[in-house]
Amino acid sequence: MAIVVASDLSPRSVAPLARGVQLARDLRQSLHVVHVFDGDLPQVAHAAIVEGATQILRRESGKLRFEPKIEIMPGSARTGVVRYALDVSAKMIVVGRH
Repeated sequence: MAIVVASDLSPRSVAPLARGVQLARDLRQSLHVVHVFDGDLPQVAHAAIVEGATQILRRESGKLRFEPKIEIMPGSARTGVVRYALDVSAKMIVVGRH
């Protein structure tokens, strides 16, 4: 079983990440952190977004002393996170309040 955490990279996404790490540890499951960005942005911006988002998520998960699988992708956050969770056979998606 995998656990997926959706992150918008904002300060409020730290709590869901911490909860995902706790669940992954308690349930002994893999943890995947997903950030979906606007796919309509110019293609030349995608690499910079992926690099920046990856750095942020590595830093935040490092503070929690956990190394999740990180996936950054263009598209719709609403459908992208669910599609990714289905692809990795996740049994749980952790999201923050919006």
